[in-house]
This record gives sequence, C-alpha cells and structure tokens, in this order.
Amino acid sequence: MIYLDLLSTWVFALLGSQLLMRHRQPWFKVVMAGFLSAIGGGTARELLLLRGSFFWLEDLRYIAAILLALLCAYIMHRVRRRFTNTFDMLNALGTSTFIMVGIMAAMAQNCPAAVVVAMGVLTGVGGGLLRDQILLGQSSWFSNYRYMGVVLLSATVATCLLLAELNLYLTLLVTLALNIGQDKSDDRNRTRLRANQETVKHYRQAF
Repeated sequence: MIYLDLLSTWVFALLGSQLLMRHRQPWFKVVMAGFLSAIGGGTARELLLLRGSFFWLEDLRYIAAILLALLCAYIMHRVRRRFTNTFDMLNALGTSTFIMVGIMAAMAQNCPAAVVVAMGVLTGVGGGLLRDQILLGQSSWFSNYRYMGVVLLSATVATCLLLAELNLYLTLLVTLALNIGQDKSDDRNRTRLRANQETVKHYRQAF
C-alpha cells in the first residue's frame, strides 16, 4: 500500500502544480500547489487525529515524490503535451488510495465509523480544496455536488467493507471503480458541453 500511496502523492503533486501552471501563476505558487495537493489533506487529518507527528516527515520518500512530480510537471509544461485520459485514470487511483489511507489512519486510532468516513473524505480531497482556496481563492469542488457525493459514497463503502474485514486491495478496487465511474461521467459531460458550444458557434456564424 505504501507504494500506491507514494504514486498517489506524485500524481496529486503533478496535477496540482500543472493546474497553477495553466493559470500562469508564479513558480512559488506552483510549488505550494504541488505540496498542498499531495500532503494537505493528510496533514489536516494528522492534526485532527492528534497524532503528534507528520507522515511526510517520518518518511521522506513523500517529499522526494513531490519534488519529482514538480520536475515532471515543468518538463511536461515545456513540451506542452497533454495526457488528459491517463491522468484522469491516475487521479481516480490517487483519490481512491488517499481515501483508503485516511480510513485506515482513523481506524488505527479506534475512531467511530462516522469519523473514519470523514477522515477518508478529508484525506481524499482535502489537499485539493486547500490548494484551490489558498492559491486560487476558490473552492469549486464544493459546488460539484456529484463529485463530492461520489467521494463520500466511496469513503462510506470502503469503511463498511473494511469493518466487515474484506481484503484491503479488494476494497481499494471497489473504491477505484466508483471514482473511475465518476471520471467517465465527467468526460461525457465535457464532451456534450463542447458539442453544444460548437453548435451554438455554428448557428451564430450562420446568422
């Protein structure tokens, strides 16, 4: 599980820094975005659970993964290539893995089931919310009720399955399936929106 967690840290740092690059933000904000996206949610979880230490200080591989992601983001920005489909899949994997990590951290502290679910949600999306609010001054995820609903559903289902002592990796696969389904639904909506925009543009040109 540690290697999936490190991969998810890399993915979130990469996606977070690329988002700020697309907004043409200064480099110190790009670096902050990478760190907030990757470890913001987990850090907030550790503070709420009163663990007294941070996972990314105990294991410096997390910092290394973030720095590697920042380097990759810079290279990809320079060559200006898009990997949308690949990173949609990796984003779903990262969200699912972070949800699982948050759930297991709360269960290790013998937290009630509702707190376990909340820690899963916080770890899964907290970093992105912090990044958007601090660096972009917006929290668009709160208005995306369907996305937040899928994350909450994923955390709830994963908690129930783990409490029922289902295998950890089978639980991760179920959580991943829920998040991939959300990504594919978003892809269809984006395709439909682009088609509608092209139609409107065509009619405006015609008249």
